[in-house]
Amino acid sequence: MREDILGIIIFIFVIYYIARPFISSGKLIIIWAKDNDLIITKKELRFFLTGPFYFTANRAIHRLEVKDKNGNKKVCWSRTGSLFGVNPKEFTVEWESIENINF
Repeated sequence: MREDILGIIIFIFVIYYIARPFISSGKLIIIWAKDNDLIITKKELRFFLTGPFYFTANRAIHRLEVKDKNGNKKVCWSRTGSLFGVNPKEFTVEWESIENINF
């Protein structure tokens, strides 16, 4: 009986540990866009095509298309979470060069 309960608790902890960056990524992206006066026009969660980020262990990767306050379109990649889940609210942005953008 105790082994069953312990197994369930460990399973729940593992699921939470894996999902934590994905849960907080939406809020962090919205806060980042608001702080930088950007409007998000498209947001895609990526698992395999991760842009400039090569190691995605326990991290949420998004490809974002944004407009600045002048109406200029830009593309960037965001990574939420840190390696092995140490800091789920870590947020990194890498901008794509304008030549690589297909709208």
